[in-house]
Amino acid sequence: TLRLRISVAAMFHSLVSRMLRQGFSVTVLPSTLDEECYADEMRKADIVLLPYDVEKYLGRGSGVVVDAVAAGCGLLYTQGMGNSEVLNHGNARAFREIKEIPKALDELIMGNFWAKPVAEARKALEALYAESARILETRI
Repeated sequence: TLRLRISVAAMFHSLVSRMLRQGFSVTVLPSTLDEECYADEMRKADIVLLPYDVEKYLGRGSGVVVDAVAAGCGLLYTQGMGNSEVLNHGNARAFREIKEIPKALDELIMGNFWAKPVAEARKALEALYAESARILETRI
């Protein structure tokens, strides 16, 4: 059984209800968590839902994406946001509209995201941070 831990706004309650009817264990989190609780929930999650405003995250990524990849989670995210380096390994699926989330979830699960894709995304994340560290060192 997959555990889907998500932070949802009111418009997502019908999606959560549908997932519960399909047998998923869904935990709705408050919008603000302290650091320890956040880390604990990320470790427990299998899939993280990221319904971001693309205009705000187009040119930059999200720290939640980085945390989810590091924790080995699959991701469902709004198409067009940053972090493509760690979202294109089969570990994530994009959606444009809320109504596309169930299909994206099915595709993510059917693609066995927790196997090889998650490991490849982690390697990409490590390489990205190693390159950033190298660049910073040359500037200091």
